[in-house]
Amino acid sequence: MGEEQQIDIGDQYQSETRAKRVKLARKRRDGDFVAMMEVPGFRAFVWRLLGAAHVFETSIGADPHQTSFREGERNIGLMLWADVARLCPRQFPLMAAEAAKRDEDLHG
Repeated sequence: MGEEQQIDIGDQYQSETRAKRVKLARKRRDGDFVAMMEVPGFRAFVWRLLGAAHVFETSIGADPHQTSFREGERNIGLMLWADVARLCPRQFPLMAAEAAKRDEDLHG
């Protein structure tokens, strides 16, 4: 990675240029994510991450330290889930159905 470039936020050209770069970078990341969500193996990976991050369960427990730790994990999972919901909401039910099928195949 290159060095961070200092910009003068009062300079409209520099501010607009930086805003365009940030927007382009986000568009690329979003496009990459959408493309990867077309791949069944990646959807399985995302589903496992959502589960490991406790997105579908409560983080609250008797130990406040453990609760805080799990809330940190959950926060990352919620960011991932937000990307799925924002960029490819139709993939979520597909991802859930694929996970249910894998579970059924595994456990009968």
